[in-house]
Amino acid sequence: MSNIYHPYRVLGLCSSDVPFVVKYIPNSSAYYAVVPTGERFNIYKLPRLTLIGTSDPLESPIKCFTSCGNVLVAASGETIYIFRNSRYLLQRLQHHTNIITHLCSLEDSFLVSVDEGGLTQVWNSKSWEIVSHIKFSTKAFCVTSLINPINYKNKVLFGSYQGSLQLWDVVSKKLIYWFKGFDSAVTCLQQAPAFNVCAIGLADGRVVIHNLKYDITLMTFAQDGGAITSIGFRSGMFGLIL
Repeated sequence: MSNIYHPYRVLGLCSSDVPFVVKYIPNSSAYYAVVPTGERFNIYKLPRLTLIGTSDPLESPIKCFTSCGNVLVAASGETIYIFRNSRYLLQRLQHHTNIITHLCSLEDSFLVSVDEGGLTQVWNSKSWEIVSHIKFSTKAFCVTSLINPINYKNKVLFGSYQGSLQLWDVVSKKLIYWFKGFDSAVTCLQQAPAFNVCAIGLADGRVVIHNLKYDITLMTFAQDGGAITSIGFRSGMFGLIL
């Protein structure tokens, strides 16, 4: 009997609801899965999922997580933690007064953080100084997701609970475009393999494939079972959306 698709290790027993990060180490030509697990994160070498390390512990569970250049970034409570060598705590950034809900890396040059109060801060990933900040009114535009679209330098697409989306140059603090939305809260965003195209997951179970440059919907999918929680694309001979 073939061993294709035979279970190797169950990651669900040692991870949280915070998405993991796949990190590439150029000098070793190796890939690693960095998986948040409460107050710590574990590092697994791919493809065998060999556990090679565990981070220093934080004071409270990790709320959001990303990779930015050579460091890993975790947000816990009102604090951002910077880790070097994939596991050792390097620095704390404490300029938020509300719980941090989202992190996003901009081409490894800047880090964007968003908190529950609607404050968005942009950090220089070399000096870790604040470059700019934007304050959203949570009653008019409560941020639920954000991405940095491919080839959109210093630009971030924000999705909201109210259903609309906004494209900002977060360094110059300029609103580029306001998308009206699709009459449902935005629950997740994902860049498509094609330039200017992204997938927008909605609370009503729809996935909208949208061209950002022309503000045109290319196609819409719908699923039963509630809100869209995450979206992924597979490229190759046949493009797939998951």
